[in-house]
Order: sequence, then C-alpha cells, then structure tokens
Amino acid sequence: MAGTNNALFGGGFHHVFMKVKDLDKSLAFYKGLGFVEKVSWGEGAGRMVLLDTGDGNYFELGQGEPEAGGSYLHVALRTDNCDKALEVARNLGVE
Repeated sequence: MAGTNNALFGGGFHHVFMKVKDLDKSLAFYKGLGFVEKVSWGEGAGRMVLLDTGDGNYFELGQGEPEAGGSYLHVALRTDNCDKALEVARNLGVE
C-alpha cells in the first residue's frame, strides 16, 4: 500500500487533529489501541498530545470543546482482525 506521493515530493499524510472533551480519557483509549505518546505540550485548554499510530502516521489530540457542526464524522483505523480489534475497543469502553 505504501508508495510515494510525487506531488508532495515524496511526502504524504502525516497526522489528523481532533479536539476532545476529556484528553486523559481519550489518551487512555488510544493508548489501549497501541498508539504511543510521542510528545505533549501546553496546559489546560491548550494541552495537546501527538500519538504515533504505529504505521508512520500520527494522531494529534487537543483538550477542548469540539466545535458544533465540526467536519470530523469518524476516524477510520486499519486492522487485520476486525473481531479482535472490536473486542479491544469494547474493553476500552466503546459501545
């Protein structure tokens, strides 16, 4: 699947950012999925964390109130075993 994006001179997707109401709860969830905290900065409403997803891409989370009518409808993750991944997510509190 990996390739080279010539329009970006060998670059490509790096990360997506999402504001979350409870950063600590969100961090626990994504760390439970195997994401690794690479760097964090700021405090309070300005606190942010960059997570390594394990495949060369990153997911950035920021403490704050998500804006009404925001454009994020979902976050899609790849897996080779949907049943096991769903079990892990449910154990982390996903309904």
